[in-house]
Amino acid sequence: MARDYRCKDLDWKGDRLCLGSRSIITIERDGTYPAMWRVRKPTGTLTDMVNRARAKDAAYGYALAELNQYDARPSRRRAGAPKSAAPTSPPSPLEPETPSLTMEPERMEPDC
Repeated sequence: MARDYRCKDLDWKGDRLCLGSRSIITIERDGTYPAMWRVRKPTGTLTDMVNRARAKDAAYGYALAELNQYDARPSRRRAGAPKSAAPTSPPSPLEPETPSLTMEPERMEPDC
């Protein structure tokens, strides 16, 4: 069974996020805007500019995705829906129809 890594397993050492003594991911100051930061992904690419707190948060996400090797793509299935949900059938002609949205609203008398 593979280990499931969590944020508490990682430590910041300066601008490096480490697992034990191994550097997993780093954050770097942007060259043009020194108040902005970028995450250097394990692939070597840099992310968009964000503030330091957001860069650290994103670094946790990238590091944990890399360590746990999970598929980060969103599921097309609705949460809680069974995997083989049958498509809904059209309404029966015996069932009452829903009211039309073009009906006149009821007139309300003021409460004076």
